[in-house]
Amino acid sequence: MKNPALLALLFTACACAGPAAVTPPQAEQVFQVFMQNMALPLSSEPNCQQTSAANPAQSLTLGQHFATNLSVSYASDNNVSVKSSCTASKFEQENGQLQPVWDCKIELQEQDAQGEFISSSMTAFYLTADSKTLLPGSLRCF
Repeated sequence: MKNPALLALLFTACACAGPAAVTPPQAEQVFQVFMQNMALPLSSEPNCQQTSAANPAQSLTLGQHFATNLSVSYASDNNVSVKSSCTASKFEQENGQLQPVWDCKIELQEQDAQGEFISSSMTAFYLTADSKTLLPGSLRCF
């Protein structure tokens, strides 16, 4: 094709036919949704079955699990860093349809005073693409 007008029309049409851009959640939104779900029982989250030394015989809530993760360097010279991020993804629903979601994670990393790695943990979860709410059953704990 040597017709520049036709090429421009084809490229413009292709660019306009793509999916609409979706704005990722802001960091504050991610943490707000995460904190709003602290009472969520992990027994309802198949990929986040956790126990803790303080609560070995009971099913934890998300808040108890996160408190356990945050407590790693309590009363020590170690440092804990917190990182969070979200990437666009898709979740397969029970009916086989794909639902656009944000795959978010909150990572904690513990280091000693010299910066040497000691431990890490991560809690990942899906947020719905439109309303930015936690998608039930999507928690993953590592």
